[in-house]
Amino acid sequence: MQQDRDLARTTDFRDVFAEVVTLHLGTPKPYGIFPGFSIPPERFCGFLS
Repeated sequence: MQQDRDLARTTDFRDVFAEVVTLHLGTPKPYGIFPGFSIPPERFCGFLS
């Protein structure tokens, strides 16, 4: 029986990890960690603010 209680996926986990890798670990360009994925710092979600 499906209850439709799951939340819709709204955030790509790579957005969060890229922010952590860039701001917390100091990696200037996380593109090597996530091949084919790029996120500009102005699009960070603000998890570390």
